[in-house]
Amino acid sequence: MRKKQTKRLVLILSSICVFFVVMFFFWNKTSHPIAFIVVNVTLAVLSTWSFMLYKKDNKLVNGKFLVAMSFIITYPVSALFHFIGEQESSRGFFDIVRVSGDYPEANLYFAIMLMIVAALCLWYPLHKDGKKDIKGQPEVYINTTLLFALGAIFTVLGLLGTFLLFSDSYSIVQEISRVDRAREIAAGGAKYYFMSRWLSWGLTFIAIGILKKTERNISIFAYGFTAMIIFTVLMNTRWAGGRSEGLLGVLPLLIIISRTMPKLQTKINNNAVFVLVVYIIYITAERRGQVADAYTSIVSFFDWQAGRFSMIGLSIEMVQNYGYAYGKTFLEGIIATINAPFILLKLPSLLPQATGITNVVGGYLFNDSTVTGVVPGIILELYYNFGIVGVAVGFYLIGKFAAACTRAVDTGTTVGEVLLSSYCLILICTSIIPGTSSIWVYLLITLGLPAICLYSVERIFKNRVNKRSRLLKTDTMRRHDGTSLYGKSLS
Repeated sequence: MRKKQTKRLVLILSSICVFFVVMFFFWNKTSHPIAFIVVNVTLAVLSTWSFMLYKKDNKLVNGKFLVAMSFIITYPVSALFHFIGEQESSRGFFDIVRVSGDYPEANLYFAIMLMIVAALCLWYPLHKDGKKDIKGQPEVYINTTLLFALGAIFTVLGLLGTFLLFSDSYSIVQEISRVDRAREIAAGGAKYYFMSRWLSWGLTFIAIGILKKTERNISIFAYGFTAMIIFTVLMNTRWAGGRSEGLLGVLPLLIIISRTMPKLQTKINNNAVFVLVVYIIYITAERRGQVADAYTSIVSFFDWQAGRFSMIGLSIEMVQNYGYAYGKTFLEGIIATINAPFILLKLPSLLPQATGITNVVGGYLFNDSTVTGVVPGIILELYYNFGIVGVAVGFYLIGKFAAACTRAVDTGTTVGEVLLSSYCLILICTSIIPGTSSIWVYLLITLGLPAICLYSVERIFKNRVNKRSRLLKTDTMRRHDGTSLYGKSLS
């Protein structure tokens, strides 16, 4: 008990020290000192709460901790750098500090209040669920034969899709736009894009099978093969954008290693996390086209490239000019998922295309709704649709979903269940909190199809095995009475 209290005291004191250090070095860089203090206090409190969610036995892949850190980087850290970078030329798509209008100061503090409301509603279900943690974890059943079979199928499909995607017929076209991340695929190439992304899953299945086979006597070959798979996955997702795609490709493998092979996680996961951090830094620097001014690069990265705080101010301004949308933008991902098979088969879409929040933001910022490269963040979409009530309810539901996924990762008994749950957790961190409300459904059904297939096949096999075991157990019990399972006499 004393040890636990000591850890909490150390966390609180560390947060207080960081608070004063930040205030000392950056106080003179902002024209809004009161707002800066509020943001700094919020960041210190949320950081302390986040590390309370951290468990040593799960290392860096604890689901609740990942979700909490995703929110912190996306909003409070972004707010901090948005204030200290007031004099920088690169301020993103919207500057909530310099914005002009009728009530600029009121909008600034209201944006901070929305961020705090979202944080409280996200943290409550995460901490409440944490009180129900189960001691110990059930063993995960790993069918290596099934993993190798599905791994081979999706690896072949992935290689084939990648080859066709980059062939002359379906080449990737760089879109000339003010948003340099926007890319489009030539007509007819969407199905090959999905197939190419399945390569990550195929290699992941094979890697899990090999590591499980050699777990007791791990070899240099197994380490080298795992490293090669991580490198291949990152390169395979490199052209699609890089950062979030790389996390979606690599983190499920690291989570399943942590969950099923704890002896290997120190040697593999820690090195892989380091590689991911370096990879993200490299991609970010490459997007900017320069690494000369390190300070400017860091400020712009946390301010608006990885952060979304300034977009909260944009949502307030959009509501003042447009009014509330009342859920109209929530349908985009669902309709896109329903229409996906028809588009892939070159058939007319079943439902008319919905106007997503990225279309609305593109139209507001650039007067062009076809510019969809500006990722607004979930707070913007929730507030634009339903106001502060939407932010509160939305983040409470995100917290409940994240807690359920974390519990499934910790208590799952099959590889498919753990992988699918971990994929949903990563989608929360990379697509829901910093992205939009419904596009994750589309990503889950299309790019996550191999994980769904593995989960479904394992459930079928598991149900058959359980049913057979129950029948054999019942038959054995009835044999003691002199009759078989079918009621026939054994005498």
